[in-house]
Amino acid sequence: MYLGIDLGTTYSAVAWINGQGEAEIIENREGERVTPSVVYFQPDGEVLVGAMAKEYVLLDPDRVITTVKDDMGTDRVYEIDGVEYRPEDISALILKKLVQDAEERMGEKVERLVVTIPAYFNDAQRVATMDAIRMAGLHCDQMINEPTAAALSYAQKNDLGDGTILVYDLGGGTFDVSLICQQGETVKVLATGGHKDLGGHFFDALICDSISDQLLDEGIDLEFDPAYAPAMQELMLKAEQCKKRLSTLAQGEIDLMQVMPPKRFKITKEEYEGMILPFCMRTENKVRQVMEDAGLTFDDLSRVLLVGGSSRTPLVQKRLAELCGKEPSKNVNPDEAVALGAALCAAKIKTIEDVCSRSIGVVTYDVRTDSEQHRAVIQRNSQLPAEGEKLFCTASQTDRLMLKISEAEDNACDLNRAVLLNDYGIPLGRTVPEGTQVKVKMRLDENQILKIWVELDKPFPFREEYRLDRRVNLEERDRIRKTAIIADIKVN
Repeated sequence: MYLGIDLGTTYSAVAWINGQGEAEIIENREGERVTPSVVYFQPDGEVLVGAMAKEYVLLDPDRVITTVKDDMGTDRVYEIDGVEYRPEDISALILKKLVQDAEERMGEKVERLVVTIPAYFNDAQRVATMDAIRMAGLHCDQMINEPTAAALSYAQKNDLGDGTILVYDLGGGTFDVSLICQQGETVKVLATGGHKDLGGHFFDALICDSISDQLLDEGIDLEFDPAYAPAMQELMLKAEQCKKRLSTLAQGEIDLMQVMPPKRFKITKEEYEGMILPFCMRTENKVRQVMEDAGLTFDDLSRVLLVGGSSRTPLVQKRLAELCGKEPSKNVNPDEAVALGAALCAAKIKTIEDVCSRSIGVVTYDVRTDSEQHRAVIQRNSQLPAEGEKLFCTASQTDRLMLKISEAEDNACDLNRAVLLNDYGIPLGRTVPEGTQVKVKMRLDENQILKIWVELDKPFPFREEYRLDRRVNLEERDRIRKTAIIADIKVN
């Protein structure tokens, strides 16, 4: 069975390639086409994932974990019954549920698996996702960017000819935008970008903040008073429901039963759109940047494709249509397109030519600002496989080079806006003077494996080669131990 998984912030989906060679969503054990990315640890040791887990957000919030995708690649730790879980552990449990349900429903084992990730994900987030896949006991043939997967699905469903598609992917907690060119059986990514901390559950938070402020004026502190924790959980759930109603109604209502006396709040569509407008504008700025990166204008677009549940928001659709000068396509389910495209990728029905979504370079010292800087060797949005080289100079007389490899959204920026991937202490064997030129070459292949060459011509020839495999993070011993722990946990 060829399986594609959209591991989402708020909802996840699974698709396969049926007997007719078409991508098709697989319903979970509960008969739902999408599964909430929510995990509940029952006191008896079993774990619930999905809709049943979501029901406990109000009943037992200290044992429920939501939106774990926001924390991938960080040192965040969740503690349940004295046991510490990292984000990749929780994601592994979600993946276990998704695959378990798919295999049970279809009566087949997974032969080939593709999992999607946001295009903007940095190295740490990509590695954490791969660790989660491995800890779930799965072998992933490939991880592809979510907008690319959505474009695959759209192209297959609509039998597109050649053309350039803007994929606008606004999900529960992430935003991606990609420019994709369809050329026969090849889907070529021209440019990509995105934002963390931007999506539907941040829209929910704006509604929560508005109501929390109103209650604070009455002396009720939902955010910091533990006595009102159940009321805060209730508000979070009902804010999401209100947001969805405001997509079709002029006004939404929220009844809070966990405060005394119970209270009703009303939010108009106009008020809600005023709240989310700054977020919409951030996505539009990123769209403009991606168009500029690709050297295209909006007139060059064949179609605009909406992906992600939050792209259903009327204000989002209206402003995007005005920006691009054409109505976005709505004939693909935005909640399912990414999983369907991942399944097509697993079956190798289409060939993907992707780009490096972040620049990769070297940390240098800037004397003028007395600070460390990221300087790109491989530019952001370079077509994979990508190559680059750059000359640097030693800051002082030395017999040892310190090479720090970094990545960032920009091609040049302060180090606090970059991510350090690795560092190498390189003994030269002999001393070189201050100002010695050092050539750094890099090559990033389609599997995100980076090769690095360090060369000197003068005062003597020198060459060293390094390989940075970005597909593993945990020590093998830790991975085996965690895989065994995840395997022992019963997931429903």
